[in-house]
Amino acid sequence: MERNVELAGKASDLEVGERVRLTNMQLKILGTIAASHRHPITHRELAESVGCCAKTVDRAVARLRNAGLVEARNARGAAGGRDANAYVLSSARAAKPGRAR
Repeated sequence: MERNVELAGKASDLEVGERVRLTNMQLKILGTIAASHRHPITHRELAESVGCCAKTVDRAVARLRNAGLVEARNARGAAGGRDANAYVLSSARAAKPGRAR
């Protein structure tokens, strides 16, 4: 089942007011990113939080980034080594849930 998300704020790839179709898992991942507003959330933390595999997170984050809803930030790995991507809501746009189709 997919749901519509209506875009508000500054336009980038998509026009303001345009609807983006997201799956329930994509919405769950978007909600998890939004709930972690105090700090960016890593790929691994997302997969663990929503209970899915890394590939599902990859696809969802790619979709959310293409829609301009999520931004990637560099974050240090747990051991302080290689940088890892961490995700936050896009500062250029806010999402408000639309009605389900």
